[in-house]
Amino acid sequence: MSHAAPTGQRGAGQAFRVLVVCSADRWRAPLAARLLARELEGVEGVEIASAGTAAEPGVPLETLAAAEAARLGVEAAGHTSRPLLPAEVERADLVIALEREHRAVAVTFAPSAARRTFTLVELARALAAVATSSDGTGPGRALGLQDAVAAAADMRGLLPPVRGPELDIPDPMRRSPVGHRRTGDAIRARVAEVAAALRALRALPGHVPPT
Repeated sequence: MSHAAPTGQRGAGQAFRVLVVCSADRWRAPLAARLLARELEGVEGVEIASAGTAAEPGVPLETLAAAEAARLGVEAAGHTSRPLLPAEVERADLVIALEREHRAVAVTFAPSAARRTFTLVELARALAAVATSSDGTGPGRALGLQDAVAAAADMRGLLPPVRGPELDIPDPMRRSPVGHRRTGDAIRARVAEVAAALRALRALPGHVPPT
């Protein structure tokens, strides 16, 4: 699986591009991107990148973020931040924001990306609902990744409303190490839920989840 930067309207043989977005691209987005890459290890044709709505280019990962990456068993060495660009939002097949604020910026950059842009919590909820809809077997056929995203977009408006902040994974900066650990655990849990729903929807053909 590549970690190259995204592109969007896909033709045959083109990668499915996932863009993960936070503020500075030095904590939440790079950790979520690496955890998702681990969950999807072995799936061909998926590229995952991260960027920040207020990122300065070329800044290393935060120290406590690197510690969380190590604790959670993912490699984050060498990561440097990248500013979010309108063109990569436009080209991405799935945009995962850590907060509603990041989702709003992404959609402002590329309004056509609105249906494929979610917060991480929102995506986990919507995919889980799709996977358990109808008779409990999901849509009844294997979905491709692009179809799974479209189904999640359709489901999003049908879910019971939740308080806005419940859709966010807040920035842990200026919090204690315990706060950073909680953020890391929250990201790991939501990423695992996304991957579990994709497996239930058979959107990951031939994929054997990591042990």
